[in-house]
Amino acid sequence: MSDLLAPRALDGISVAISISESEDLPRLGLAEAHLRLAVAEIVRAILVHGGRVIYGGHLAPSGYTAFLIGEIERFGSDRRFVSVMPWSEHVKLTFQQVWAARQRLASSGEVICLDADGKPIEVEGWISLDRDQELPPDIIAGSLTAMRNAVTGMSDARVILGGKRRGFLGTMPGILEETMLTVDAGKPVFLAGGFGGLAFDLADIVGGVPDAALAALRVGMAPKSEALSPVCAKLRDISVDILARDHLTESERVHVALSHRASEVASMLVTALGRLAGCKNGANNNLQEGRHG
Repeated sequence: MSDLLAPRALDGISVAISISESEDLPRLGLAEAHLRLAVAEIVRAILVHGGRVIYGGHLAPSGYTAFLIGEIERFGSDRRFVSVMPWSEHVKLTFQQVWAARQRLASSGEVICLDADGKPIEVEGWISLDRDQELPPDIIAGSLTAMRNAVTGMSDARVILGGKRRGFLGTMPGILEETMLTVDAGKPVFLAGGFGGLAFDLADIVGGVPDAALAALRVGMAPKSEALSPVCAKLRDISVDILARDHLTESERVHVALSHRASEVASMLVTALGRLAGCKNGANNNLQEGRHG
């Protein structure tokens, strides 16, 4: 479907990508490589059609930021990939490490470092910590929340894949906090639940997918995170609004929520994002016409 979109159909659209490990992959007959392939396909499809991708995380060699940078280097993105680092991560790095990441992305993206309140700072503007120094948990949690707020403000939509149910940093699982921030901002959130994890749990709670279609994936699924309990009622209450924002047809939503085929998920998402771009650009055009009218 994404082949039907114009080459620059996503101009002006910024998409936040939220991803973390899913404990359900083995049960689904999948490996971490399948999840990474899906992310790569989605990111590639967004960039090829002129959109911008935003990912908040760290620079560890085994992390998703490093993986995405490696994928982007393979096809380029005209400076449309943005890596956002929370204060609690970049203060553990040296100036040279962050500078090297910025130089590596010079032609295809940028690295934005945030202060503890989530505001961008220059690389030269901080002193890195002693590597043996431990940050208090509340400082880490606050820094991560500030980063997630900042990324939400930069983006027009968010794609959710995987997600830890336990062993997370911060006050709640990052995937959950990012979902709630996006929902509260009135922006579309796409729940790619075919890889399990919190993305599947959230798709299950929000609805929009026939219960019979979810039943097969529910079998043997790990228990939902206790962190979901306080937000379940809210998500159900506003589920109609959430589903109205995603620009997916009922059939497309089923595929996004259940499929683990990377190309299929990417195609559905980019098609929906194209509709979002059309609405946004149409609104902008109407605004401009009003100014000149």
